[in-house]
Amino acid sequence: MTGKAVGAHTHMHKTKVSRAVAQLEQRKFLSRRANRADLRESFLSLTPAGRTVYEELAPSALAFMDRLAEVVAPGDRPAFDRAMKQLTTRSAELVAEIESGETGGKF
Repeated sequence: MTGKAVGAHTHMHKTKVSRAVAQLEQRKFLSRRANRADLRESFLSLTPAGRTVYEELAPSALAFMDRLAEVVAPGDRPAFDRAMKQLTTRSAELVAEIESGETGGKF
């Protein structure tokens, strides 16, 4: 996945993604491979050490998310899921506005 794809998927500003990628690469959790079709970007992948950390952290993160959502009553979950999708979509729109300069970097 490229840094641009990570930003789009996570709705994070490209500067934050770039800093995170640099830190993960410095810690040897991530490696880059040049995109021959576009030398301005690189393909990112987890190193074996990065994969190990991911496999250690992911179950705890998923369990936390499940425990957090426990407070939503089963009958309210469809509405909650719709609201979360709407918020995620809006987040992506706002990030795109910021990156395109439409808001001058402000809300």
